[in-house]
Amino acid sequence: MRTLLIWRRVILPCVLLIVALMLVAVPRASVIEARARAMLTPSGQIADITIPKIDLDSRVLEVGKVRAEGTTTWEVADYAVGHHEGSGVPGGGTNIVLSGHNNINGEVFRRLDELERGDLISLRTRDGGTHEYEVTSVRIVHEDGASLEQRRRNAQYIQPTSRERLTLVSCWPYKSWPEYRILVLAHPR
Repeated sequence: MRTLLIWRRVILPCVLLIVALMLVAVPRASVIEARARAMLTPSGQIADITIPKIDLDSRVLEVGKVRAEGTTTWEVADYAVGHHEGSGVPGGGTNIVLSGHNNINGEVFRRLDELERGDLISLRTRDGGTHEYEVTSVRIVHEDGASLEQRRRNAQYIQPTSRERLTLVSCWPYKSWPEYRILVLAHPR
């Protein structure tokens, strides 16, 4: 009898609470996951980028992460701009991250340091749509030889955002082994 009483007053309510929490949490998690998937990059959705001020007109290729010697870095496309796999897409409502070389293999982002607030950047998607972005800031951050804390702060620029943003990333300045990164931040027009 005592066992039945403990089961009714303690165990059963705990089990019901756990089941109720699972029913509430699972749909919420699946909704968040579905939204995240919708914002992520379908392979090759961005076709090209143009920035009239610096005479840039380049195709855009998908790039992924590379792990070597215990460090994970992003691939950088040669002779093209690279779209970071898993970052946003035009109209997706989050951070679209594009990178390119400054001083080798096409130098597609050679002149990013000439951009200023208000300059225009256009992305064309494979379905023919055009999305315009306006530069809001240009930042230089220390990367090569920087502290782990500084590198973590730098990495925040390429993380997902709650509003759509375009982030262009390259090495800086124009020399054989640049120790800084240039970041161009732009928002939809």
